[in-house]
Amino acid sequence: MLRIQIISIRIDEESDTETKKNVHVGLQQLNRWKTIATVDGIKKRFNYNMILEDLMDECRCNGRVIMDAEFGKVIQLNGHQRRNVCHFLVQEGIVKKKHLKIHGF
Repeated sequence: MLRIQIISIRIDEESDTETKKNVHVGLQQLNRWKTIATVDGIKKRFNYNMILEDLMDECRCNGRVIMDAEFGKVIQLNGHQRRNVCHFLVQEGIVKKKHLKIHGF
């Protein structure tokens, strides 16, 4: 099983209370061709597995929910899915557009 370390590339000058309400959508390069989109910061009252299933249907890709020591529950999706994820989260009312932070290249 491939274990992926989530790299924090956040450069926020806000206080901790401000960053906790933001949802961070990032992209990680695994090798030359493969990437993973990561989503963390979704409120705990939402069912991560249901969000993952809907995102997999919407984006037509595979994914999983992992537990990270630093970030808590993180949704990972195969491929370059950042824009699709952001559109889905705003459309479904999970997060407001002003609380989305997009990271990566």
